[in-house]
Parts: sequence; C-alpha cells; structure tokens
Amino acid sequence: MVLRKDSRFFIENGISLPIGDFPFRYYKYASIYEVIKYDGRFHFLEKHLQRLEKSVFIAFPSRDYKGDINKEMLEKLVFDNKIKEGNIRIEVFPELKTTLAFLVPHFYPPPEYYEKGVEAVFQYDQRPVLNAKVYNAEIRERANSLIKEYDVFETVLVNMKGEMTEGSRSNIFLIKNGEVFTPPDRFVLPGITRDNMAEFLKSKGIPLNYKNIKAKDAGDYEAFFFTGTSIGALPCRKLDKFHFDVKHPLLRRIIEGFAVVV
Repeated sequence: MVLRKDSRFFIENGISLPIGDFPFRYYKYASIYEVIKYDGRFHFLEKHLQRLEKSVFIAFPSRDYKGDINKEMLEKLVFDNKIKEGNIRIEVFPELKTTLAFLVPHFYPPPEYYEKGVEAVFQYDQRPVLNAKVYNAEIRERANSLIKEYDVFETVLVNMKGEMTEGSRSNIFLIKNGEVFTPPDRFVLPGITRDNMAEFLKSKGIPLNYKNIKAKDAGDYEAFFFTGTSIGALPCRKLDKFHFDVKHPLLRRIIEGFAVVV
C-alpha cells in the first residue's frame, strides 16, 4: 500500500493517529475499499459509502461488521492533514473489525489527455470477486508492471472468455453507430463514475447498451473511453493494436458534457 507522501495522520476506527503508526501489517488480511475524490467537497460520498457497505456484504456475507466511517471522520482527516485536494482511501478489514481512512497519491490528467487521449494494453486477468471492490494486490501489481513496461496509462482486463470487462482502476465504454456500449453489470465492479455516466447518457438521449465485447473485436468500434474517480471520462486513442478516433463527434460531446456534471 502506498501512502501520500505529505500525509501526517490517518483514521483508524474513528481515531486520528500519526501516519508513522500506519498498520501495514493489516494487509495480510482481505479488505474492501473505496477511493473518494476531495477538492473542497467529497465527490459522491453517499454513493461511495453505500457501495462500500454493499461490497462488504457481497464479499463477507457471514461477517456482521460493515465498516465504521462517516463524513465527520473524513472531515477530520482533511483538517488534520491540511489538504485542499486529493484522494482519500477507505479500507474495511471485516476479519479485524477495523476501518481505515487515509490519503493516497492521486493523478488528475492534464487537459491534453482529454484532447489527445491515452493509450492502454490488454491484461488477461479477472477479479476473483465481481461486483465488490476487494483489494487484490496481485492484479494491481501485474497492471502496474504492464503500464510501466508498455508506457501506457491503463490496462483493460480480459476474462477467460476473451471478453473485455473493465480497466484495472476504471470502467470502459465504447462507441459505434451513434450508440455507447459497456460490459454488463454482473461482470464488472460497477463504479460510481460509471453509474453517473449512465445517468448522464440517459439525460442526453444517448443510447447505452450493456454487452459482452470480445477483446479481438475492439477494432469494430469507433471510439473508446474510460471512467473513474480521478479521471472523470477520459478518451483512449489506442488499446493494444487497436486505434480509436479521439475527435469522434459523439465522444467529444460526452467527454465535454460529462466534465461539467462531475
């Protein structure tokens, strides 16, 4: 686990503690987590907390501990660390009946990323627990290795059926014939930003289809974009060997319109 370098304090079960006491030893136990963007306000806090509780229930149905965190605790974390913006990670360890909240490194893409798009590669991996945000160090490490090796922004997970499911830290959307496509909910971690994108598309009358898409068929689509907490909606110009149109009219309408919403 990597902490933000200027962190001074973290929260454990509602108590603010010096960052030097951070319990890295807890990570030998399974955990559920959420990452929340803060820039003077906590973005979609209630949705994140609701998904956190749901994820704990899905991954640990026999446990009665669902986490212990609220807005007041996060406000204290922000105050104690004297930050103006950044990402906050909430981590629940059901077996330990412990909840942590702490600052993690963040990267908010510069304007040129939204204009020119980013690149990604396939990662042939599948989360062991779908629909729940369970921390999986092995998949994260493999993603980081691929990102570094190929000098790309993100990886796209491909399951055993050869279907694209999601990004290693994002959700995916593709565009074709005036419509938007994304994998079915049951095969992905349904991100908060992904849900907000679905609501945005509906409000604009843009058709959204939930469909399994083979990695080998990615080239059949005209445009591609990621969604996530830190990135909002970010266009992808190249995925593995496939190239996409970052100037696609519908893509530009979505990217620019969604930026106003979030």
